[in-house]
Order: sequence, then C-alpha cells, then structure tokens
Amino acid sequence: MPICGIAQAILATASTVSNQENDDNGIQFICAKNLKIAFLTVGFVTLIGVSEDEEITEPFLHLLLEYVYSQVVFTLTDQMQKVFQRTPSFDMRGLLGATERVLDGLLLNTASLITGGVEVFPLDPLLRNHVSDVICNSTKHIPETLLVILVVKNKLVTMLQSKRHRIHTMDLQLILNFLLHQPGLLDNESWIPICLPNFESSRYVYAYINRIEASVDLTFVCIAVQHNTAQFELYREACAAIQSFLGILHRNGSALKSMSSIIADSVAPSFSELSHHCPLVTTIRNTNLDSPQMKEYCQSESAMHFLFRWDVPDTQKRGKTGSFLTQFVQSSFQVPLIDFKSQQTVWCMYQKLALRLRNGSAKAEKCVVEMDRASSQHNNKKTKEIKDGNLACDGEIAVNDVQACLGRDMFGLLPPVNSISYSIQGSNMYIAINAKDCEMYAVLSSTISITSGASMCARLIGKLLSDRNVLFLGSIKTW
Repeated sequence: MPICGIAQAILATASTVSNQENDDNGIQFICAKNLKIAFLTVGFVTLIGVSEDEEITEPFLHLLLEYVYSQVVFTLTDQMQKVFQRTPSFDMRGLLGATERVLDGLLLNTASLITGGVEVFPLDPLLRNHVSDVICNSTKHIPETLLVILVVKNKLVTMLQSKRHRIHTMDLQLILNFLLHQPGLLDNESWIPICLPNFESSRYVYAYINRIEASVDLTFVCIAVQHNTAQFELYREACAAIQSFLGILHRNGSALKSMSSIIADSVAPSFSELSHHCPLVTTIRNTNLDSPQMKEYCQSESAMHFLFRWDVPDTQKRGKTGSFLTQFVQSSFQVPLIDFKSQQTVWCMYQKLALRLRNGSAKAEKCVVEMDRASSQHNNKKTKEIKDGNLACDGEIAVNDVQACLGRDMFGLLPPVNSISYSIQGSNMYIAINAKDCEMYAVLSSTISITSGASMCARLIGKLLSDRNVLFLGSIKTW
C-alpha cells in the first residue's frame, strides 16, 4: 500500500504541473540512474512499470504497459472503467482470476512485441491453400463470424476473416497468446467470451475453441459476435466437417461425419485412410521434430540469430490504417547465444536498433521527444474527429486515450525510408536493416566489416522473401 500511496502522490503532482502548463500528456517516465518507472493512464486506470535493467528502453517499458492494459480489456472489456469511476479503490484482481500465466506469456514474447506481429507456422503453400479452402467452405455460411483461425500452439496455420470486419494484429496476438497459456481450456470444446480491444472494446465477442489434434497442438478457433447455442452448434458441425475433410480423427478415435450440405459433391475418406494418413498433421509433426530450415538460413550467412518482420498488405484495404497483417519468423539461438543472459542482451539490443531506425537514437531524451510528438499528432487527430462528429480512432483502445498506443507507434510503424543501424558489443555485431514492408534484425560476428554484415543481412532477406509462400500467409481469405 505505501507504494500505491507514493504513486498517487506522484501522479497528483504531475497532474497539477500538467494543468498549469496546459500539457495533456501527463507524466510518462521517471528515470534515476538505472531505475526506470513508466506510467500509463487510460481513463480511470493507471498502470506503472518499474525496471532496474539499464538496457531496457523507456518506449519498450511503455509498450509493455500498453499490452498489459490490452490484456485487461481482453479479459474484462473497458466497462471496468465505469467500476473505477464509481469506486476508485476497487481491487481488480478478483475479476482477472488466474490470468498471471497469460500475462507473463504475453510480456515474455519479446519477438512479437518488437515486431508487433504474429508468428506463422511454415507450410507448403499448396497444403496451406487446401486447408484454407476446406475451412472456408465449411464456415463461410455461418452468420456473424468475424474470424476463423487454425493454430499450432501459438503459430498461425491459416486465417480467414469477414470482408466487413478487419481484425487488428494486436487482437490476434492476444488470441494466440491466450491459446498457448490456457491449455486447460483446450481439453474440451470451449465457448468463451473474450474482448478484442481494437475491434470493439466495450463488449465481448465469443470464441469457439477446439483442439482437433492434441498430438501436435492443432487448434481450431472461430470468433463470433452472437452468443447462443445455435451458433455453437454450427461451429461444432463445421469443425467436424473440417476434421473429416483433412483426415483427422475425433478424440474418441472414430471418424467424424461432415455436414451433408458441404460434402455432397465429395467422397469422405475411409476410416483406414483417416487412421494412417493426414498430410497436415504429418507435416506439423515432422516440422516439430526436426526443423532445420531456420538453422540453414542462419548457417548460410553465419548468423547467430535473426528476427525477420514482413508486413503483408490487406488487398481489401490497401493504404488504410490497419491494412497490414504483420508477421514474423525467427531462428533459434545458435552458439554462443545459448544462455539466458546472452539472449536477453540480444532482445535489448534489438529494442535499441528498432528505435534507432525510427528515431535516429535510442536515448531517453530523444525517445521522450518523439513520444510527445506522436502524442500531439494523436491529440490533433482526436480533436478533428470530435469536430467531425466521429470519435472512433483506429488503433486506439477503450476511451480513445492517446497514451494507450504510443509504444506501438514507436515500434510498430516501419521507417519511411530504407536504413541500417548497428552496434558492436564484444565479439558480436547487432545489426538491423529495413526495406519495403520488411525489417531484419540479426546477430553476426564482430570480426566482419559493417559493409559485409549489411550484405549478409540483405542476402538473408532475399532468401526469406523467396520462400515467403512457405514462411508467411501471403493473402488472407475472406467471405
């Protein structure tokens, strides 16, 4: 409680100063030697992040708070703002329940946080397209469906969405993280309420979740607006049809029959075929057991680790806000980056390189200036929308508070021009390069020149893009 009292005193003082200076941003950071304290106030909720790690950057600490708030909204919707408005001393922990594991998983997935993207399971494009077509044919007739995804652990196999609604990448991150860190829900079919903060933060949507092949953690998910038994049964039947077409057995070992309206023109596989042959499951199992592809990419350019981001344009909304599905792939850490401390150093350096590409510097003073500038731009946009009678803002959460997306702006938006940044620490060279719709981070040996390192990264980008049909979802099916 003393900590909360001190925090309240700091916030009250900062609010008084901000009012005197006509500053709407309020307090964002306190820095004292290696101690960093970040504040995020959204409506009646204030989140505070504290770090003694001198390598972590202020914008990244702010970004973590934004994801924490998004996870809270994912669980409770932003209607909890009304609770705090009526009862400022309300203890939220009882409502959040056992979500610590989900929250920890979200904050520890640094690759996803830095890129702002989702990871895709590598798959032959013909097989992926076949799976997508099967799912599309089985679900496109179901009304009020926002999104359908097939997932291996927290990696996308395929994704389909409604033409009328677009799911923000951050909402997709929250869904995938939830699936990975709530395994108990996957033991049986589930029909649970969740909130997508960037879709509609004030209400729940409903997720049908079914782990259709437990041996490879293959999970089928449908997101719907409506909450009723009929909707659940439609998804159950669609899931049965998909399992039948793909050759996946039901949990009890019997083959599922698909809906007659869907399989009227097809021949259902026999039980023996279902028992011994499912190309999708076989491919996933083999990839899980032995995945040399990423290691080969590393070895081809002598990289100890790489992280690659690609923004895939949404052909339905090209050029508009939220018109990209940001995806990433990464390699495993190679020798000598096999201990926890070395890997944490890599992620901290990637943070700094990302900020240097965008702002020219990762120093606290420069970052705060850029965040103030971004905040002013959002405030101007909000003022204009209020004048125009349109209060909704793409990419903003809950009460449209500009503070809730500043960290995402700092890391999420690709630099407008091609650039390179690097840092040499001991025997390692950390390097980042961005090009059109993509970005590469890598760890190389410091014994090579900067020019050679940039050339190696450029070649690696070329190899990844040449295999993009396997590594990424090149297009999103819609209905």
